[in-house]
Amino acid sequence: MNIYIEIFGYIGTALVIISMLMTSVIKLRTINLCGSVISATYAAITNAWPIFLMNVCLIIINGFHLIRQYTRKNNLFLILSQKNDPLLLNFLEKNHHHLKKLLPNYALFNKNNYYLIYNDNEIIGILIGNKNNNSFDIDLFYLQPKHRHLNVFPILSKNNIYELSSHSKTTNYNNYLKKIGFTYKDNILFKSIN
Repeated sequence: MNIYIEIFGYIGTALVIISMLMTSVIKLRTINLCGSVISATYAAITNAWPIFLMNVCLIIINGFHLIRQYTRKNNLFLILSQKNDPLLLNFLEKNHHHLKKLLPNYALFNKNNYYLIYNDNEIIGILIGNKNNNSFDIDLFYLQPKHRHLNVFPILSKNNIYELSSHSKTTNYNNYLKKIGFTYKDNILFKSIN
């Protein structure tokens, strides 16, 4: 058999395996879809019809869920909270492992504003810091990995927050903020919300 066809098949298999390592459901389904397309093509070329059928089913399943995810109306909203709010404390406890990776020294200091970010009835993130007019100086802005594909910024503007800034010196946290759209402005990570 042609070595290039074999390599093509291994690439498809590798993508399907890599997809299972993703924490984001969107990334998992997208990478799995790509791997399934390649694997189905390989199976058709090599007349491996059971493998072809399985991958076609995976393509349909992943495609259906991706379309549903991107066309679904999300009910995002922001709720003002308090430092000792059990819902906030429970969210921090459940996400402690991820938060420690991003901000090893995070703590609930006395800040002016604590917000819970909801999608329907589920808390998907938090925003903690100090609000000054229409700008917000972030101590902690965190979305759970499975919800990071959602654009939560419009709900901030509905709550009169049009600028976000972070003075963090933590590399992991700064990389996280850059992935969700923050850019450097005068050595401060900044995001403008229109």
